[in-house]
Amino acid sequence: MSRDAFFCKEWLPNYKLLSPNDIDELIAETISDGRLTVKKICENNQPLNWETTVQPISQISEKIHRIWGAANHLSSVADSSEIRGVINKNLEQVTSFWTDFSQNKTLYKIFCKSSERYFKKNPSSAT
Repeated sequence: MSRDAFFCKEWLPNYKLLSPNDIDELIAETISDGRLTVKKICENNQPLNWETTVQPISQISEKIHRIWGAANHLSSVADSSEIRGVINKNLEQVTSFWTDFSQNKTLYKIFCKSSERYFKKNPSSAT
């Protein structure tokens, strides 16, 4: 299965081509990419903007949601011990990623800093 085809937003994934092994590999890859994306953003010393902060987070979040959603969708409509095994194997990893992401103090400070700059430029937006 082509990974690019799976993540393409132009059409729905062909679930028939998605094996438990594909799901397992894609989850591992996207979580790893997600952690790397967050690390790069947190270590970035350049001025923060949409392209360097929000867009990369949005893109990797979409990928993680898409593959994890596919795993759970397949579990609902074509349940098997293999699919359940993949979900059980990766549940901790996915949960850990989202917990770390949502509680990342550096990311929080980045967004606070960006918000302060935005509201200084657009004071009427603060209400």
